[in-house]
Amino acid sequence: MQTIQHKTHGKGEVISKEVKGNDIYIMVRFDSGKEMQLASDSFKFGVVTAEGDLKDEIDAVIAAKKAEIEASKDAVRVTSVAASVHSSSRRGRTPTRKVTVKGSLQDQYELYLEAAGYPVVGRTGKDSTVPAYAYAVEQVLKEENLTWAELKKNIAQIVTKYDVGGACEDFGAKSNRTVINALKRFAEFVESTKSIVKVGAQR
Repeated sequence: MQTIQHKTHGKGEVISKEVKGNDIYIMVRFDSGKEMQLASDSFKFGVVTAEGDLKDEIDAVIAAKKAEIEASKDAVRVTSVAASVHSSSRRGRTPTRKVTVKGSLQDQYELYLEAAGYPVVGRTGKDSTVPAYAYAVEQVLKEENLTWAELKKNIAQIVTKYDVGGACEDFGAKSNRTVINALKRFAEFVESTKSIVKVGAQR
């Protein structure tokens, strides 16, 4: 019997596995009776863990997906740089703009929330916590004139600013404290990525 451990839902028994494309989908039944389908991304941030053969399977899928994503990013960069060089050469200028792939931090944050058990869609079929938190963070980015990467570097100060007693406490309390809660979850996400980097550096 293969099992997983979820930080929120506890121990779960794997009742089925299905490989689709370059991902693996695992149906789990927790001791509480709750059933949940998890993709390999759910295991990336330490919210869900597996052991033994199952861990090896998931690690292999994550590694393959990472390699595919990096290859895709490289292709995007090459295409974009080529287009920039072509456009600049026509104008007689040297291209200096750095080409980047947008949205990766937001995507990872949303995946982190999903892995932690936050719903994407509510019972009524409308958007739920995950998109609401992502939207709340985007409102802060607009308010502070920051990018996702800049927010990541300054998240501790931003949380203090929007929490109780901070200069933007009222903004943080909007929508039943959705804004400050979204920022705090983002801070936890940032900390989880630091842990992953440290573990990878020790290997």
